[in-house]
Amino acid sequence: MSRFSEDELKLTEFLKRHQPVVPAANPDLEEQLMSAIASTPQPRLTVVSKAPVQRRILWAVPSAIAAGLVAMVVSHRTFAPVSQPSAAEVAELQNFIESTWDDSVAEQSVSEGDLFPVTEDSTLN
Repeated sequence: MSRFSEDELKLTEFLKRHQPVVPAANPDLEEQLMSAIASTPQPRLTVVSKAPVQRRILWAVPSAIAAGLVAMVVSHRTFAPVSQPSAAEVAELQNFIESTWDDSVAEQSVSEGDLFPVTEDSTLN
């Protein structure tokens, strides 16, 4: 077994000296609790009627119809055939891509000296 350190012994003594006083128990507490429970009204059990179930079924029918209509509209737009571009539109698009590509390649390239200018004060460490 390990021995307690001096700090732990001091803490133990402090806690023993300043221990709170526990109040005395009420001898009638159990009887008071039992009488309070007995005087509380208990809920009655009731039989649930089938009417709410029928109402839920009635609400499910219009909801299912609406969901079916939405699904039909979405699927029609999704699976509708996509129109193909005409030959003139394809040629115009190809010319646009070529001209923008040529312009982007023909621009002046950036050298490393432009990004990191070398001065007399700059040194590499």
